[in-house]
Amino acid sequence: MRNAAVAQLGASGAGKSTVLNILGGMDTNSEGQVIIDGKDISSYTGHQLTDYRRTDIGFVFQFYNLVANLTAKENVELASEIVHDAQDPTQALIDVG
Repeated sequence: MRNAAVAQLGASGAGKSTVLNILGGMDTNSEGQVIIDGKDISSYTGHQLTDYRRTDIGFVFQFYNLVANLTAKENVELASEIVHDAQDPTQALIDVG
């Protein structure tokens, strides 16, 4: 489903977070396939999953997951070091206010 908004609903413990973690390449499935954009990420190696998380998927976590002893700019700079086409950290901070 391209360009679609999708909602995931379920009771506590139903597996909502597990599904999101599998789709995001942070966890692996035990059965079946996980096809994202025509690619089976369930067969990816650890290195391939790392590349997938860096280049193909994005997360907005409920909690910030920032490095506490770094400034906001340093946290953005840290993230920009692991992607191929990083936005300028100063501009990113200006964009989000």
